[in-house]
Amino acid sequence: MSQPERTALFYRANLGSEFIRVFNAFDKKNESACRLSAGRCFLIISKLRSLGEMKPREPEISKLEDILNDILGGNQVYTVTKFQVEKYFNPFALRVTKR
Repeated sequence: MSQPERTALFYRANLGSEFIRVFNAFDKKNESACRLSAGRCFLIISKLRSLGEMKPREPEISKLEDILNDILGGNQVYTVTKFQVEKYFNPFALRVTKR
C-alpha cells in the first residue's frame, strides 16, 4: 500500500484526526495528552499555512486555530462540539481514503 501524497487534503484530514484526539483527551481531563495532540494540530496548521493553495483559506485556518486555543485556554468562547468537528473534517478524510 502506497503512502498518500502529502497534499492540503491529506493535512486537513490528519488535522481532523488530531482535533478529535484533543477533544477526547479534554473530555477525559488528560491534560498532557490534550496538549500533545494540540501540539500536533499546531504543526499541521503551520504546514497548511505554508501551502500556497491554502492562502484563500487563511480565515478558515485561523478559526480552527482559535477554536483549538479556546479549548486549551479553558475560556470556552466557542461552543464547538466534537460532533461538529467530526462533521467538518469527515469529508476530507473520506476524500483521502478514496484516492
